[in-house]
Amino acid sequence: MKTLTTILAISTLLISAGAANAAIFFGGNDQIATQPTTTKQAAFEAGFNKLNSLKTASSDQLSDEFRMASMSIDSDSITLDDGAYVTVQERMNNNGQRVYIGVVNASVSYTDYDHNNDD
Repeated sequence: MKTLTTILAISTLLISAGAANAAIFFGGNDQIATQPTTTKQAAFEAGFNKLNSLKTASSDQLSDEFRMASMSIDSDSITLDDGAYVTVQERMNNNGQRVYIGVVNASVSYTDYDHNNDD
């Protein structure tokens, strides 16, 4: 029985040590708006163009676009998730004119290192 207790204790310690140094994977949803346009079609096109540029963007570019500033994020791990889409918002500007904004709805995933476990 003492051997079983020792084995369980050692196993728990090994699992805990591995978890302490593990990377944590996160994802976040965000919206990126385009400049105002005078037509819905132009807003959809602007949003579609922005989405296409995000699909080919590097991790650093995605970090800038999504304003991801953290010392714990692995800057090479940022990726655009599948399922991004474009919507259009209709607004009234301060001159009383109707304008349209293309909005890219997207999510990214990245690795965030746990720095709370300084051994």
